[in-house]
Amino acid sequence: MNNMWNQCNTILKALRKTSHSWPFHEPVDPVKLNIPDYHNIIKKPMDLGTVEKKLAHTAAKGQARQYTSPLEFRDDMRQIWENCRTYNRPGQDVRKMGDKLSDSFEKKWASSEIETRLKEEKAIKAREDLELAEVEAKLPGRTGNSKAHAEKLRKLNTELAAELSSKPAAETSSKDGQMSFEQKRRLSVALGMLPGNKLQRVLEIVAECPTINYEGDDEIELDIDTLDQATLKKLQRYVDSIAPTHSVPQKTTNKTTSAGGAGGASASAKKNGRQDAEQPRTVADKAPSTKPETAAAEASGPAKSSRS
Repeated sequence: MNNMWNQCNTILKALRKTSHSWPFHEPVDPVKLNIPDYHNIIKKPMDLGTVEKKLAHTAAKGQARQYTSPLEFRDDMRQIWENCRTYNRPGQDVRKMGDKLSDSFEKKWASSEIETRLKEEKAIKAREDLELAEVEAKLPGRTGNSKAHAEKLRKLNTELAAELSSKPAAETSSKDGQMSFEQKRRLSVALGMLPGNKLQRVLEIVAECPTINYEGDDEIELDIDTLDQATLKKLQRYVDSIAPTHSVPQKTTNKTTSAGGAGGASASAKKNGRQDAEQPRTVADKAPSTKPETAAAEASGPAKSSRS
């Protein structure tokens, strides 16, 4: 687990070093930035500085852990970009910066394979619990509790089967069943990380989309927001089908893991400049300032204006 926390810290530091990360370094100050509606719109503020402090407390000995799982770190990071999209309109400078960081984070997070390893560890624990329960059931003097042990074994078998067959939890779609902006963004990133020998099927799926004019060329100019829901879901199923399989690894010191995919446009399916599929709520537009503090305010909101 320590290695995973180190990876989280490495990802965070890499993002902080980028030239477009400064609006997200500190919590948004609505008074200083003259955006009194910020906390009315953004219900869960988050920034890179806060994430850094929580990571430091998690790693420090003798201090209360701020994160109990790397997945909580992941969720906080995604909250920053979601806030930015919520508060800032498409086209605003801070919105563009937030979208860049979001893409960069998803690539680094997928490459870390943290989620794959967490799943493997959970499956190993489920198998160990099952093996222990089977041994206990065979011990002398356990006959009186045979029904209880049988039920325990049944439950553990069910849990292990679920761990082996389950996939990462899907993002929540919008109420009408449409793929959300964030789902589209991650699908785009995942498509961009596919190896070259997997891209032909992507082209075939996209070519079937009625909103795409495809005449058999080697390349398709792909704006993911122009694809209909059926095509998007086909692409998502395809990406899921070639994602790393999560078989339960044996307990060895050299555990192998599989990489998850993330990224931008592929060599054969290029993604054009994207327009938001969702209409962000209208917030009084403020002209982006060249001053760091003003842009910072704009960048921090979850999907609407320009603050983090």
